[in-house]
Amino acid sequence: MIITKDILQRVFYCKIDNKSGSCLSVTKNGIAYLITARHLLPDKVEKFNSEIEILQSHKWVKIQATPYFPNDTKLDLVLLKTDILSKNEDARTLDIGGLCLGQDVAF
Repeated sequence: MIITKDILQRVFYCKIDNKSGSCLSVTKNGIAYLITARHLLPDKVEKFNSEIEILQSHKWVKIQATPYFPNDTKLDLVLLKTDILSKNEDARTLDIGGLCLGQDVAF
């Protein structure tokens, strides 16, 4: 399966505390969510300050996020509820941090 433009434009760079990685943005019913790796958050959830940063127009923008974890603790996955996209369901306004593509990616 080839990754299409609409999916690629929803993947962007994020920072949580002193760790960084990629996030996938999805919007459902006007509520925006970010999907990222669980290991980006602190080991103890209570130490998560509910703030993450995303790269937008070459600047780090702080946003508030509420984490939701899968029941299976072996999954390195977290869903972050945020309002960053709730006013604009078109995620193409996000910056993907100077990503350079050399070839199609398929799964």
